[in-house]
Amino acid sequence: MHILFLISGNTPKILQECALAGVSIDKNDVDEIKLEEKGIASLGRVLHLIRQKPYKSIIWGCRDVRFQRFQSLMMVYMFLTSKSGIIADEQGMVRRYSLVSFLFRDVPSMFLELAVGLFVVCFAFTRLPFLRRKLLAKQRQTLPK
Repeated sequence: MHILFLISGNTPKILQECALAGVSIDKNDVDEIKLEEKGIASLGRVLHLIRQKPYKSIIWGCRDVRFQRFQSLMMVYMFLTSKSGIIADEQGMVRRYSLVSFLFRDVPSMFLELAVGLFVVCFAFTRLPFLRRKLLAKQRQTLPK
């Protein structure tokens, strides 16, 4: 039994393209759950859905893997539940979950994004008072007396 989280797209088309890509999955052996893209971020709900039954694998279905957001989070769910899985789309692109790839590519990438994001926020937060003061001084100079 497999669980298919359908984020966007058409389930039969996604399963057909998976079969053409070498991942054969019987449509009668799949529990389909429609999930909005924002719903991926609700950790407790998604983990509860995955742990309801003894699923062999997790399939994330979407229209186009290249433009799908939250792929790293999808990989985190597969890591936390110790399930195999794929992210598949209607064009036949399939991104397989691999523990080695997750640990050595996705996790460092997430930490790098976090570090850069924190740097940008800190830089903007420290720079903002100076920019505000400069803008107010400029407004005072241009106001008519």
